Amino acid sequence: YPLCALAVSDERPVSTQSTWELKFGIFIHWGVYAVPAYGCVPGANAAEWYERYLMDGVECNVDFHNRNYGGAPYRGFAPDFHANLYNPDDWADLFEKSGAKYVVITSKHHDGCAVGIRICSRVEFR
Repeated sequence: YPLCALAVSDERPVSTQSTWELKFGIFIHWGVYAVPAYGCVPGANAAEWYERYLMDGVECNVDFHNRNYGGAPYRGFAPDFHANLYNPDDWADLFEKSGAKYVVITSKHHDGCAVGIRICSRVEFR
């Protein structure tokens, strides 16, 4: 059965089973916000909302940003999002071992920055 698709491909295998039937899958959010990788809002996934908190003027985020990045624009983080240590085969092995039946990566986060990385080097697991 298809476990993962290539985010950089126009050809995406589609399972004939619904995600409800497959029961267990993995959703991945990974994007430019991982460069500052900072969150200060208690009880929130604050790092993923880094840009929003800057726009909303959340004091702890703005202070951190100004102190560490001198007020540079959020989009300036994009060139620094490299994923140098990312290994799609390691991820695929982990997903297979976990028993996941599908994997979905967010290809474009709500901040508008597209993520064009390859999820798996193989399309189907045995």
